[in-house]
Amino acid sequence: MSVERPIPEKTRSDQTRASNPRNSAWVAANAGSGKTHVLAQRVIRLLLNGNRPSRILCLTFTKAAAANMSERVFRTLAHWSTLSDADLTEAIAATGEPRPERPDELERARILFARALETPGGLKMLTIHAFCERLLHIAPFEANVPASFCVLEDARRDALLDQARRDVLTAAQTDTALSSAIARITDEIGGVFDKFFKSALEKRALFRALNSDKAERDLRAALGSEPGDTVDAVTKAIVTEGLSPDEWLAFADFMATGGANDQKRARALRDAYEQWRSNDLEAAVQSLASVYMKKTDGAPAVLLTKALANARPDILEALAADQMRILALWDRLAAARIAERTMALSVVVNAIQNRYESLKATLQCVDFDDMIDRTLNLLSRSSSAWLLRKLDDGIDHVLLDEAQDTSAAQWEIIERISADFFAGEGQARRPRTIFAVGDEKQSIFSFQGAQPDLFSAKRRDLARRIREAEACFEPVELHLSFRSAPGVLDAVDKVFATPERSRGLYAGDEHVPTVHEAWKRDLPSIIELWDVKAAQDREPSRNWKLPLDYRDETDPAVASARRIAGVIAKWLKEGEIVGTGPQARPVQAGDIMILVRRRDAFFEAMIRALKEKGVPTAGSDRLQLAQHIAVMDLLAIARAALLPEDDLNLATVLKTPLFGLNDEDLLILAPRREGALIDELKASSVLAYQAVCSKLDLLSQMAEVLTPFDFFARMLGPMGGRKAILARLGPEAGDVLDELLNLALAHESGAAPSLQTFITEIESSSGTIKRDLDSSEGQVRVMTVHAAKGLEAKIVFLPDVCSTPTSRLDLPIFAVDGGASGPLPVWSPRKEQDCAQFSSLRDARKDANLAEYRRLLYVALTRAEERVYIAGHRGKLEMSGESWRAMIEQALAGDMTEAPAHWADDESVLRL
Repeated sequence: MSVERPIPEKTRSDQTRASNPRNSAWVAANAGSGKTHVLAQRVIRLLLNGNRPSRILCLTFTKAAAANMSERVFRTLAHWSTLSDADLTEAIAATGEPRPERPDELERARILFARALETPGGLKMLTIHAFCERLLHIAPFEANVPASFCVLEDARRDALLDQARRDVLTAAQTDTALSSAIARITDEIGGVFDKFFKSALEKRALFRALNSDKAERDLRAALGSEPGDTVDAVTKAIVTEGLSPDEWLAFADFMATGGANDQKRARALRDAYEQWRSNDLEAAVQSLASVYMKKTDGAPAVLLTKALANARPDILEALAADQMRILALWDRLAAARIAERTMALSVVVNAIQNRYESLKATLQCVDFDDMIDRTLNLLSRSSSAWLLRKLDDGIDHVLLDEAQDTSAAQWEIIERISADFFAGEGQARRPRTIFAVGDEKQSIFSFQGAQPDLFSAKRRDLARRIREAEACFEPVELHLSFRSAPGVLDAVDKVFATPERSRGLYAGDEHVPTVHEAWKRDLPSIIELWDVKAAQDREPSRNWKLPLDYRDETDPAVASARRIAGVIAKWLKEGEIVGTGPQARPVQAGDIMILVRRRDAFFEAMIRALKEKGVPTAGSDRLQLAQHIAVMDLLAIARAALLPEDDLNLATVLKTPLFGLNDEDLLILAPRREGALIDELKASSVLAYQAVCSKLDLLSQMAEVLTPFDFFARMLGPMGGRKAILARLGPEAGDVLDELLNLALAHESGAAPSLQTFITEIESSSGTIKRDLDSSEGQVRVMTVHAAKGLEAKIVFLPDVCSTPTSRLDLPIFAVDGGASGPLPVWSPRKEQDCAQFSSLRDARKDANLAEYRRLLYVALTRAEERVYIAGHRGKLEMSGESWRAMIEQALAGDMTEAPAHWADDESVLRL
């Protein structure tokens, strides 16, 4: 039984203005405020006003969002086709359109469903990449792409990049310049070569611009270098253009008469003298730096103790002048080193990129970045009108979803395809509109190019263009949340009520408080703050049998995960009630969502704890294919089919779900065997072992004659492998098995299929499977906040609230303004190697990360309908004052009261 809640008239009016098909509109929509409803309603109103379906373009952020909106529109139109005249009249009026007065108007509304289905091209509800793919297929020659190109999915793209990287490393054996660049980089990064280059290649588009002498000069200038600055030139200037080496010795003799610090500086000056004499200028520079600068932060050091300074003020004056000279040169030296380091990195990255492009050309493929770049180049070289005319006779209306996560390049594409919407004949011929909806508070995809400040900037630009064309522009704000209870929304507003806690939610430096209204005004809520599980001092385990990454029950992450799992299991068992009034019911596993910032040790511990408690869980929302136990088992079985004499691998295989033996069986078979383990199995009279041998023989026969796809398909199907694996590992393994079969089928489309080659490909791949947990009904969802964007749950747990963004996880490659050369990459591995310009870039990145960190908290809190439970765990270090936990405590703790804890009567929580 549902509760009838009237929608406020202002909200209806705002939705009607936003969906008005005659005006362009920009909608800033709070979380849960029904933006998808407004989008779908606008599409329907466009169709009601006679616009052809093929001339409407709706761009969404994900395929799931596109499918969801398409389903909403078609479901509504299909329903209209069955309504009576009176009901259809009311349905049309509910969209904001005038009530139909003539029978033919009702008839046109009834046939919209068929019209939308049958129109060539139909309604275009696409991701930006899918739209670009359509354009490139229309004009492949002009776009410089293969006519029948295919699109590389992420896993295949990563595999090609890995291959390109290996090919370049092989080529470096005979290429002196490449070898020298790799050696220069390796000196800086140590033994994390693979991880480093995988991260560097994500920024390969930046390095493409660094391909000329002019670009290098612009890079050096952007870093603050003088013309002609090189590491050698600046090093020589530091040593030779100030005090002479003889003066170093004289001053050292004087300093040696002072205290301990004076004597330390004297030794450094003497070291510099000896290094100068041996022509080791680099070492001499380091010795001089130890005299003039503090080791900790590079600030000016005290040159003489007070007694010596009073005795010889002339020496102090000479040292001070040389100190100022060296401090200025030191920043130029750091800039020169960064430039040379970056140029070395660009040599390698561009070599890998060139090889990657060659591999793509051979396969006639493009990746997602290519689609954006080639489409932008295509639209830049010529008018988009002829191209769009070929795309189902043009576009009159553009609707953009999740505008806050649209990158600068994607915005440029949208602007080019709508360039003539508000210019001369383009506007006069027929009404043309742009609609954008988003929420800058929810911009959390900077790693995909999203820039939250563009949301406000593009809104201003669009408003100016439209008003200059004397057309109508509607800025609309939607504050009413159809999702969350009043208590949840009040808590959100309190958390972000101060400038310090809200910084980054909106563009600009001015504090703008969040404003939320609840539609479900009668719905009760709970906000609870649990104590933080902190690390305790204890002796490390001496049990050598345990894995190196083993975490016992006293580990904070494990303890926190088990506590949450225990509470959830208790609720499910005892029938904890959610909802209110007629909608009150016992809580279900599908009502619960556990959100984290990263997939780290806690993430794995949380899923494991839920399974241990028997709580239904959907598992991980991201799966590393090669590292998943189901794939590892299947690959081990394949290896055993090819080489059963490999005892260690066979022992692993016998314990897989397909064979079902255990450690006791291995202890019977393995320790006292005289030959291979397979021989021991064959010699046994135990029926279970004989069945294992029969199955192994069949697999060996299959491996000889079947392709990889057929081999795994038969193993998983007729041989019962899928059923056995799912029974042991749970439903998430099904996605992994499907992906493995897909890859096996794709493998056969390349060179001659080989089971051994396929095994090697999978083991060396870094592919990730993205699972859609939105459809995981009846299961607790454990996922990152990023993956939860657009989802909701009655109960949300936030256990990962104590840590803050750390620069240690970031690759320090930033973009600097290279003037005419455009954005250029700069790389400095460590903070102590920064020049002033790079240091400012690092500080800006830190501020940007913290701003997105706060927006991430906003997204996390607004996923909840009724309840939010804030837990937490940390190591031995104290929490930062900028952590989620600290922000929530500062905002809410004063209004909370103590309540009994769910897991123990003698403990308590804070409840609001």
